[in-house]
Amino acid sequence: MHPEWRRILSVATKRITSIDVANLAGVSVAAVSRAFTPGASIAPATKKRVLEAASTLGYQPNVIARSLNKRSSQLVGLLMSGWNNFGYVDVLRLLSERLEAHGYEVMLKSVLDREKIGEYVGQMLQYQVAALVVVSEVLPAAVAADCTLRGLPTVLVNRIGRGTGSCAVSVDGTNLGNSIADFLIERRHRRIALLRGRADIDYVDDVMNAIKERTATSGSCEVIADLDGVLGYEAGRRCISELFSRAETPDGVFCSYDHTAIGVMDGARIDLGLSIPEDLSVIGNGDRAPASWGAHELTTVGYPRDEVVEKAVHILLSRLEDPDLEPETALLKTDLVIRASTREKSV
Repeated sequence: MHPEWRRILSVATKRITSIDVANLAGVSVAAVSRAFTPGASIAPATKKRVLEAASTLGYQPNVIARSLNKRSSQLVGLLMSGWNNFGYVDVLRLLSERLEAHGYEVMLKSVLDREKIGEYVGQMLQYQVAALVVVSEVLPAAVAADCTLRGLPTVLVNRIGRGTGSCAVSVDGTNLGNSIADFLIERRHRRIALLRGRADIDYVDDVMNAIKERTATSGSCEVIADLDGVLGYEAGRRCISELFSRAETPDGVFCSYDHTAIGVMDGARIDLGLSIPEDLSVIGNGDRAPASWGAHELTTVGYPRDEVVEKAVHILLSRLEDPDLEPETALLKTDLVIRASTREKSV
């Protein structure tokens, strides 16, 4: 190969470093580091020369290497489960936007196996994440304790995680369950079925327990079925047929997921020939987009996405500023979005 071509290829493939930028700008390597460090003390003229030199050379600082050297970073680890719940995509977007507005980047890890949550957290710790947000999962007690010992601020979203020592932001399940029960009782319902997906979701437990307790003391309404493992459209459609094969059938159904509720509605109307809401009232949870579509008009529980994310980010940033703050659990109020899948209130 011609020597000149060899020289050009060498320059083109060389990894540009802070030393190259410092040489071109006529400054020290420390000045280059300060120029790329938010809030660092550096003369404006010096910073301008450094940035111009970096642009000329195509240099970008290695943030990961810097964080490993400092044993800290501007990375927030985000563990996320429940991807079949389309509303969580909005939660991910909002969390990313809010954290980036405060100078943090998000490192996303999908929870594919709940038994390996400890491993996932360990992988994020290798990148010196500054904090951890866990959406729709609860950290095992040993993992949560390890995060506490490391001084790693941790916030659970859509879980409460009682006894883990983690901060949490969730819907107030007890208040919500009481509201749903009162809503059904006021509309002359007598037999209620409760359908949920996973059986280990703490705030959903709070909702279901509140409904059962409230109806039990009403004297006019009772829960006749409380089923778990019913998640999604097909599961909801199958389940309503099974419920109506029993001797005692429901006249009201609450589902922990909107898509399950839509499956219940279609199963009731298409497979069983029932009229909604005259024969059966159906309530969902989450207020996903399909709930408002004309064929469904599903009464559902609104989900305060903006408020949940704002509170989670506030709690997280507060603990980054003051690691000695006590764990905080924020339980947010939410309301029913009333549509055509439920009866009118009795007069």
